[in-house]
Amino acid sequence: MESSKNRSFPPVIPVSSCAWTKRNSFFLRSSTRLLFRTFFVRILLSTMKDTLTNSSFIFICVVNSLSFYTAIVLNCVTIHAIRRTPSLPQTLKILLLSLASSDLGVGLVVQPSYIVQHVMELLDFPEDDPLYKAITHVTAISSAFFCSVSFLSTLALSADRFMVITFYLKRKGVMTSKRVLGIVVAIWFMCMFVAFDFSWMSRNIAFLIHAIIGVTGETVLIFFNLVIYRASKAHLNQIKAMELTTSQGTQNASNRKEIINVARLRKFAKLSINVSIVFFVCYMPDICLLWPYALIPASRTRYGLISVLADTLCFLNSSVNPLIYCFAIGNIRRSIRKLTRGLLSSLGEERALKAQGDTKT
Repeated sequence: MESSKNRSFPPVIPVSSCAWTKRNSFFLRSSTRLLFRTFFVRILLSTMKDTLTNSSFIFICVVNSLSFYTAIVLNCVTIHAIRRTPSLPQTLKILLLSLASSDLGVGLVVQPSYIVQHVMELLDFPEDDPLYKAITHVTAISSAFFCSVSFLSTLALSADRFMVITFYLKRKGVMTSKRVLGIVVAIWFMCMFVAFDFSWMSRNIAFLIHAIIGVTGETVLIFFNLVIYRASKAHLNQIKAMELTTSQGTQNASNRKEIINVARLRKFAKLSINVSIVFFVCYMPDICLLWPYALIPASRTRYGLISVLADTLCFLNSSVNPLIYCFAIGNIRRSIRKLTRGLLSSLGEERALKAQGDTKT
């Protein structure tokens, strides 16, 4: 038996240093969580009040400041890429250009004026101030105009794909590029009329008309895309059957051409479905709020941050649409890639020339 004096014990680690590091990391995690919880709880509590808090104003302004910049850049690049993509059908190209132009208008006009309006409210501008009134009118008219164009352009895009699916053989005589261009021009002029209806019509009636049009349009949009989705699944089965016949040795030129046509139809159908799903998610909260605005006039000042978040979600749709075009259509993605490479190379050449000029001087 060894005595207790000869026993070897493991080295003792100072408890204070370990406890201090654990306590310090726990304090940092808890303080960070508390900060985020406090910020978002204040935002959520402001939805129950008649007025917005300063943190809510700052949050809305930051989100719109980021999204309006991306909406401008992405839609400018997308418009150029769509124009430079000859493989797109002409009718689809016209409708996508109309939708991208309205999204560009949201980023150029609507969101900057919306940010300025909320900054003025944050600075406690009086409601009878002439500048505040002008900014409010610009925001209301421009948002009604460009968002209505986006709404009807998305509906026209789904209707075009619906016509392609339903009347595949007869569509060329029904939907020509001139007729689609006339429909797009009519949409823009009709939305100009809709944008000014608050100036000469009762606000209750205007909200009610917008709510009815919104719900009707969303219902028609859902119907179109359900038909398109079922047809795209049938096209997928058709492609698999054709590929099976070609793999068994019965391949010919007509089969290959039919496979390519069906694959193109399915690709453009997926584009329409994705655009419609994102549009439904972004616009449905604002459309739902139109009903209490129309039926209960006193409710326009009761929703606080809910209505502001619904507006911001509508504006975010303009930043998401170009990403859908890019990921859904490979030709647009390649055109955007070429454009960005050209811009980067031109910027590199300009920097090189400036560097050479500086060295000579």
